[in-house]
Amino acid sequence: MSIQSSSHETLLASVDRDAPRVLMIDDDPDITWFVKVALAYDNVIVLRDHDGQRGSLDALQESPDLILTDLDMPRRNGHEVIHFVRSHPDLKHLPIVVVTSSKEPGIKERVLSEGANGFVSKPIDIPTLKRELGRWLPKRGEADSMNRKP
Repeated sequence: MSIQSSSHETLLASVDRDAPRVLMIDDDPDITWFVKVALAYDNVIVLRDHDGQRGSLDALQESPDLILTDLDMPRRNGHEVIHFVRSHPDLKHLPIVVVTSSKEPGIKERVLSEGANGFVSKPIDIPTLKRELGRWLPKRGEADSMNRKP
């Protein structure tokens, strides 16, 4: 059963073309769809990739405002994505928020020391995710629905 519906498609089509752009790299398409729809309510465009290698390339091609990445993925894990972004001159300024179900002790501190800016545990709590993204996404227009810091 698909979680996609025509009402979701209508919502996604209504997001402004100038809205903040988030690249979400996660090998679970249901999670990326869930986040895409949830953030559309706040006028955020979510681009989705399902492996770290493709996500790294799309970070260069799509000019996102922020990267959300899982850690455990095929073809380049989240640690490698962080390293790629931080070592590339055109990307090193991008905020990176890790979204993971990892229960490894000290994982949050590890990814922050590797260059991630934020951390959200799975299962994803949308208000928590929105607060974290609000710290890093650029403010566009007059709407401030995610309580972004100036």
